[in-house]
Amino acid sequence: IVETPKRVAPREVQEVLVDIQSSPELPEEHLKGAMRYDPIEFEEPEDMKIMMLGGMGFSPSFMEHIEEEMTQNNLETEVEFSSKLFPNPAKNKTQLEVNLPKDIDAQVKLFNLAGEFVREIHSGILTQGIQKIDVNLSGLTEGIYLVTLQSTDYSTSLKLRKY
Repeated sequence: IVETPKRVAPREVQEVLVDIQSSPELPEEHLKGAMRYDPIEFEEPEDMKIMMLGGMGFSPSFMEHIEEEMTQNNLETEVEFSSKLFPNPAKNKTQLEVNLPKDIDAQVKLFNLAGEFVREIHSGILTQGIQKIDVNLSGLTEGIYLVTLQSTDYSTSLKLRKY
């Protein structure tokens, strides 16, 4: 028989878990499947986040509550760079959403599939956190385009279908 080592959480995380499990602010349906009824102990606050995001389904309000509790208890959550276009495909406009761990000086440009520059969408500082940048597609022919974001620290290209 092999026993799994017990994971021990810092006192702050244990208190957050107790608060979450007994929170009168969250309707019970948000907690279904969110916490096991036996104690869960973690070595690091990030372990709690990974466990919660690891394939289990949670309501958005439950995840917002977790983030709020972690913030109120000064538990760090690491922001990772991410980007997406919505809607895609799009007719006249779409929106580039980027999640930034820090402020950056960035250029966002639109290219056709032949690699030809079509237009500049943004040039300048984007602040830490979630930034939404409108992408005007009016006057463009139907087809596939690339929306690129370039900065010293980050680079991404997203395929966009204009109809």
